[in-house]
Amino acid sequence: MSGAYWETEIGDAIKRAGVVIVGPHGEHAKRLTDYKITARLLDMAPEDDQLIVCQGGVPGQELSVASLAHPSFVGHDFKGDEIPVYQAILARAMG
Repeated sequence: MSGAYWETEIGDAIKRAGVVIVGPHGEHAKRLTDYKITARLLDMAPEDDQLIVCQGGVPGQELSVASLAHPSFVGHDFKGDEIPVYQAILARAMG
């Protein structure tokens, strides 16, 4: 992507992160074990960073259990605003 910053080392990348988004690794889980988000990594991120865990993210796999206790974890409450959207999609799909 033109103009995008690319970093291959997770420790270096997280130092520039404003938002860390974690989701399920699926079939690539074994190849991505070196990229697990930990509380130690989050400590290296900017002070106002935010950790967002997408549906399907599994503590202990994509991220450490300790990372969920880190101050940067936004929790799951932010997804509450999505509920009416999900309901509308379901209502439309069900006719």
